[in-house]
Amino acid sequence: TLYYPQIDKQTKRMIGIITSILVKIVETENNWDIQLLYVLYAYHSMVHKVTKEMPFFIVYGRNLNRPLDSTLHT
Repeated sequence: TLYYPQIDKQTKRMIGIITSILVKIVETENNWDIQLLYVLYAYHSMVHKVTKEMPFFIVYGRNLNRPLDSTLHT
């Protein structure tokens, strides 16, 4: 991101959010490496204030399939 310093700020913000969540998990549990998948899933599926979209939707152009979605629509 040499030519796009604004992307560096976004990346630092994302890493900061994920780190703060992991710090809280490590305080109560010892298996942060297993919990990382759940933390990333939560981050990718939450609607952000600025974009009003989920990061997954912005990257892939479709909604994230959540575990309950398939059971509720059958």
